[in-house]
Amino acid sequence: MLNNFVGRKRAVALPPHLVQALPSGRLRRLVLPLAQHRALAAGDALWVREGICVSDHQPRAGELAFSYAGESRRTVVGWPRVIGRPGAGHRPPEAMPVQASRFTLLVDKVEHLRLAQVGELDALAAGVTIEGEGFGALGYPFMNPFGSSAEAMVFLFQDLHRPSEENPEVALVEFQAFSRNIAMLIVPGTGGAA
Repeated sequence: MLNNFVGRKRAVALPPHLVQALPSGRLRRLVLPLAQHRALAAGDALWVREGICVSDHQPRAGELAFSYAGESRRTVVGWPRVIGRPGAGHRPPEAMPVQASRFTLLVDKVEHLRLAQVGELDALAAGVTIEGEGFGALGYPFMNPFGSSAEAMVFLFQDLHRPSEENPEVALVEFQAFSRNIAMLIVPGTGGAA
């Protein structure tokens, strides 16, 4: 259980290409729709939801066997016996149970702005890549480069969130990523389990 040093706990759904960038530190910021993340603040923790494929054959009661989207390695986690296990097959990020989460993001800073106001360095930390003479979007290596980091950020945001307006309000979230389930997190400097 998270200790008192961490604020609210929330889920955030991420596609496989962004999840894969977490362990390396390549992804250090997220640009999220402000409407859903207005209350997010420094000190909060986000557990990362990602797509999973639940195995046809489950080991035994009290466990859930699955693989993460884009990976073939089978994972088994403890599962509360009083909660029914999800059925076999692909489950989108939004349906991933907290018990299966393997990444926790501790929020350092949140800034509210318009999508067009996201700066180049923030865009590069949020999934924009440098592609030769232009900019690309992490997970889209075969696209022609965009002329600016802002154009690439708009593409990435629109692809992930499908906004209804052209220049939506967003939350620019700076975080530290940890390769641990939120229930197993140890907060640096606290000396204890979070």
